This record gives sequence, C-alpha cells and structure tokens, in this order.
Amino acid sequence: MKYQVAPYVHPDTGFRALPPVYEIDGVESAYMLYELNLAPATGGSTHRYQIIIVWREGQGKCQYIEDMGLSALWVAGLKSVRSAAFAEDEPTDWCHSVEEVRCLAHQLREVDMERILGLEHEDLVAGFHDRVDQYAKARRHQSVSGPLVRVERN
Repeated sequence: MKYQVAPYVHPDTGFRALPPVYEIDGVESAYMLYELNLAPATGGSTHRYQIIIVWREGQGKCQYIEDMGLSALWVAGLKSVRSAAFAEDEPTDWCHSVEEVRCLAHQLREVDMERILGLEHEDLVAGFHDRVDQYAKARRHQSVSGPLVRVERN
C-alpha cells in the first residue's frame, strides 16, 4: 500500500536536515516513526504530525510527514518507534517496514488509551442498547425492581 501527501511547506519540525519525500510504500524499510504535536510558525492551532524516516537512493535518509489533524483530538501521548538499533545501521539492518511501524504506533496508542480510561471503559454498543431499553421502559411507564417483578408507575 502506498501512502501519499500533497507537497507542502511543513512548519518547523526540527528535522530540516532531512530532505522531504511525499510518497512512501508500506513495504519499504523505515528507520523511525515519530508522532509530535507542533504549532505552525505562522500561528494557529497545534496539529499532530506523523513523521516517518525512510531511505532513498542518492538522498539517504528522508522524512515523510503526514498531518494527523488537531492535537486536541489525540489524547494519547507522543510516540517514537525505532526500527534500527543504532543510528549508523545500514538500511538493510532496519527490521520494520513502514506498515509495521504504523501498526506499532497504533498499538501504543491503544495501550495509552487503556491507561487513561482504565481497563473497564464504557462499551459503546452495550451503552447504546441500555439507553434504548431505558427509553422503552420510560415509555411504558414501568420499572423493574427484580426478576419477574413488574411495578407500574403513574
């Protein structure tokens, strides 16, 4: 699977030493994935960016930057997934593909959300059905106080 973004001038990421690429393939090797909250230099709201470092012949390490939207929508912490043990490792030694580092970042987000919400967070489907049942009982003016017990309300 190929990922692509339109060429644009990115706000200050701190990775200016690396040349930008605007298209990456999911199966190519990735050096590292970062997810950072950055504010544009021109002002405005803070956005979350996913930065993936890949290897390109003739250029070396390059950065692919994808805007993930407003940072307020991402309550999980910042992410960093490394694919190489050392900075000097050759691209053949990088052990994860672009697809794998994205999957690892997603799994880390889920772990963070369980830590924030707790292991027993609200089940949205069950919550919806509970609300439907409450609405139906309120329409019939009945409440249940136990099994096989029906109490009529005025």
